[in-house]
Amino acid sequence: ATTRATVYLMLSQGLVQRTVARVVAVLILVAASVALVGAIIAIGIAAFLTAPIRLLQQGVRAIAGGDFKSRIAIRRRDELGDLTDAFNDMAKGLEERELMRGAFSTYVSKDLLAEIIKNPDAMKLGGSRKDGTVMFTFFGNHHELPGLMARLDPEAIVRIINDYLEVQARMIAEHRGHLDKFVGEEVMAVWGTTSDLADHALWAVRCAVAIREAVKELNVRRAREALMTTEISIGINTGSMVAGNMGSADGKRDYTVISSDVNYAARLSGAGATVHGGEIWLSESTYQAVKAHIEVADKRSVEFKGIPGAQTVYVVARLKPSAVGV
Repeated sequence: ATTRATVYLMLSQGLVQRTVARVVAVLILVAASVALVGAIIAIGIAAFLTAPIRLLQQGVRAIAGGDFKSRIAIRRRDELGDLTDAFNDMAKGLEERELMRGAFSTYVSKDLLAEIIKNPDAMKLGGSRKDGTVMFTFFGNHHELPGLMARLDPEAIVRIINDYLEVQARMIAEHRGHLDKFVGEEVMAVWGTTSDLADHALWAVRCAVAIREAVKELNVRRAREALMTTEISIGINTGSMVAGNMGSADGKRDYTVISSDVNYAARLSGAGATVHGGEIWLSESTYQAVKAHIEVADKRSVEFKGIPGAQTVYVVARLKPSAVGV
């Protein structure tokens, strides 16, 4: 006969609960440890990735603010490193362009520089006929210049001339003129050919009056220091001229204007210097364009070599109040 027995196994409920609690606690501890390690790793990766991005953001803001010397000092061999190198190359290129732009702006007017930046084809050789106003200035007068050259050393002569050229260049820039060139101690400037300046004749005359006043102030300062003083004779003519880039396709070129009207302005300044210097002479065409805004000190009939018949010139006394703000 087969005997059957029944075995009963009994566990304490408290023991089971404590065991389950320990297992749960271990699982929670492991999960928390994994989460903590994961968070630390994530933070490290985020810092590794975002730090250079923040530096790039700062660099972009600096460039936008005009600081083209800004560079990012990061050395990495990944995509962010490549991006950083590209940023630094861009900043260097912008710095060089800004340097060139600053240097170039000392050679051309703001209007011409803006036109070149907007339209690079403006740098190509060639020209077009335009109406404009040309101003020539003459340092001193024909009577004193030879004696000056004879009694002073070359360095002193250059310092004197540069003092007066600097004043004229500043006034031309402030009055929207294009400083075409320095010819020794003479200055050539033009209005109306580098921008759409309808009242270019008045701008030129305003500039001439401003130069005359600035030279007076300069003479006061120089006299106070027992330095030589002189006057600036100015001739202005308005007319048609060819304006554009002239020179060599592979070498030096100048933006300038040429025509008989340009030559006449040069003759006006030279003739004014022959009289006694310090006067502003206007041609008939310029006078007609600005006569409502100026007072004339004298009207003269002058003969110029190579030009048939006597020419009427007007000596500017002062600007009328109506000339301001026109």
